[in-house]
Amino acid sequence: MKSLFNEQRGFTLIEIVIVIVIIGTLASVAMTKIHSYRQSVETATCIMNQQALETAQALYYADQAVETGVEKFAENDEDLLPFIKDGALPDCPTGGSYVLHDDGTVSCTDPAHTQRN
Repeated sequence: MKSLFNEQRGFTLIEIVIVIVIIGTLASVAMTKIHSYRQSVETATCIMNQQALETAQALYYADQAVETGVEKFAENDEDLLPFIKDGALPDCPTGGSYVLHDDGTVSCTDPAHTQRN
């Protein structure tokens, strides 16, 4: 008479543990890549926002030169609203804020979001 234990099929506990360890390792590698991609996207978005604000600064400058004869850049964000699509200022994806400079450039308070020229 054959034993029932010899004919059972399935995975052993060690095989299941090995599969779980492999899946965990793959998941940790994937999460690291996703985090890296997210940081890259946030930085690129912030830099694009800064460039859009600089374009609005140039439009404001030209408008001021034509309308008032005074050549100056905007001193606050609200002055740029008419020159931004939908009239809404962009936000930094990581919560930084944008600083308008006297020369028409724009920077972010988050040091990781510096423009690369």
